[in-house]
Amino acid sequence: MASSSVCAICALIAYDGTDFHGFQYQVGVPTIQGALEDALLAFTNAQVRVVGSGRTDAGVHARGQVIATQVPWRHSVADLQRAWNAHLPPAVVLLKANQAPAQFHPRFSARSRTYRYTVYV
Repeated sequence: MASSSVCAICALIAYDGTDFHGFQYQVGVPTIQGALEDALLAFTNAQVRVVGSGRTDAGVHARGQVIATQVPWRHSVADLQRAWNAHLPPAVVLLKANQAPAQFHPRFSARSRTYRYTVYV
C-alpha cells in the first residue's frame, strides 16, 4: 500500500498491436501508451504519463514490455492492477505491477533487453 498520494509504479505489459499505431502516443490514432494513459485517466481522474522501456512500430506485439508511471493512488498495487486492467482495451493487459523507487526509469534502469522477432512467410 502506498504511504503517500503518489505511487511510483513499474509494470510488465503484454499487447496485441494489430490495431495500434505503435507504443508511443500519437495524436488522432490509437497507441499503446495512449490506451494505458486513457485507462488511468478513467479511474484516477488524473492526466498521468506512462513511460515505456522502448517503442514498437504499428502492428507489433509485446509479451513483456516494462513501463513506469507516477500515479495518484492510496490503495494496494494489486487494486491498481485490477482497476487498470478493467479499463484497458482487450488487446492490452498489465501482467504484473510493483511499487518502484521514484527514480526508476524502464529504459535507463534496465540491465538487459531481449527481442524476439517472428516473421511468417
